[in-house]
Amino acid sequence: MTVDRLTRAVREQIAFGRVLPLGGVGDGVWITESAAADALRGAVSGLPGVRVGSLRITPEGDGPRAEPATEVERTAAGTGAALVPPSAVAPGPLRLSAAFEAAIDRPLPATAEGLRSALWDAAHELLGLPVASVDLDVTGLLELPAGPGAPVLDPAPVPAVEGPSGTVDHDVEGAGPAPAGDPVVVAALLVPGVARVTSRLGGFASGIRTADAGDPPAREVRVQIAVVPGHRALDVARAVRTAVTRAAEPGAPGPVTTAVVVTAFG
Repeated sequence: MTVDRLTRAVREQIAFGRVLPLGGVGDGVWITESAAADALRGAVSGLPGVRVGSLRITPEGDGPRAEPATEVERTAAGTGAALVPPSAVAPGPLRLSAAFEAAIDRPLPATAEGLRSALWDAAHELLGLPVASVDLDVTGLLELPAGPGAPVLDPAPVPAVEGPSGTVDHDVEGAGPAPAGDPVVVAALLVPGVARVTSRLGGFASGIRTADAGDPPAREVRVQIAVVPGHRALDVARAVRTAVTRAAEPGAPGPVTTAVVVTAFG
């Protein structure tokens, strides 16, 4: 890898933010911070008199990163045990922090409470994120009407992430077709709510990575997906993990451990 490609890869990984837990311990499903933030920002874009800027999701209390399961733990858990992606945040409560501007002719406490409630509902109902608190920071006032018929404000500009191919989006469609007839790929794509397999995170190659290794031997499967808007990310990711694990079991040298990461919507 050249210096330029390495620099670009590092920049992309930073832009994707943390790999956040979607479910609890043992679920094996995750979502990138950038995908979650985009979905949340879109969910509140219709609120009148509010313009959301930066949005971050962090562990409540700055918790530790998740640690990959040991071989002993995998064996004890049996087939279908959860696999932890590299640098993932440990399952646990999360804090959602958002900066926003509010219309000047509406009471600020009411605006903030409406935004807080909308973000909370979207985090739980749209994504399934274990958000425990929502912190808001007012960064400015907007001289726009906030009453009935108020215009919906465009969100504050968010820098685009340039993908490996030089585009904002990078997935399997840009990296070449998935292996024809691969039962793991087919199983993932057949799950309702899956838009496509993606390859946004480094080290995942075509978006689905299967490796046999370990002592005792085991099979590890890592999957990246985009979720169809309107489907709850947690439910889709759990279904993908179940389907992919079953599809990867034939011929496996030992227990199959699987991680599913949601990297985009649509």
